[in-house]
Amino acid sequence: MQRSVTWRANGMFSVCLTLVSIITDNLCQLQGTIPFMAIDMLIQYANGSGSVAPSPAHNLESLIYVFVWICVVYSRPGQVRSDISLQQTCVKGWTCIKTLQDVETLCNARTGELTTKFFLNYFTPYFEQLKGPTSALYDLLRASRDPNGPPLTHEAIKKILLQAFFTVKQPASEDGADAKRVEKRRVDMYVTEDLNDGRKSRRRRVG
Repeated sequence: MQRSVTWRANGMFSVCLTLVSIITDNLCQLQGTIPFMAIDMLIQYANGSGSVAPSPAHNLESLIYVFVWICVVYSRPGQVRSDISLQQTCVKGWTCIKTLQDVETLCNARTGELTTKFFLNYFTPYFEQLKGPTSALYDLLRASRDPNGPPLTHEAIKKILLQAFFTVKQPASEDGADAKRVEKRRVDMYVTEDLNDGRKSRRRRVG
């Protein structure tokens, strides 16, 4: 998103719109994080090939997955959901990747969700209104994977996010007494540095 745009949102969109700035500054770093990798990059990673060069479209695809992560993992801005375990949600396959089979499983699930959009069932109530915009983002992504379809572009994604920004209403304030602060609860991600020869693994904390 252009920095010149003045965002007047708070609450629900403060997380999502701040995300855009973060990704603008760290596109390459985010695209290289396995749980948020584009489908083509996951396929390449699992096959151990290097035929697909990272592109802006891959970074935009990663943005969509981070958007889903926020709506599933957070009960509201700054608070991780506490009603159910993340292992009971659609992101359970994102949080522990130790083998190439785990990468393939994530890739297959991600490909299937382009049509089923099963992840929408796990959006927390606070982000319920973002189901429509997220569904529209997945429609863009699915169309872009068609050889004859339109490419995934910054302008197309920005149009959907801006439309949502001006139409989605701010949810009523929540008590939040049972919600856990992000500082007190993080999501451990185990991602092996080199899945092909089983070298040491590292833990990433995403909150």
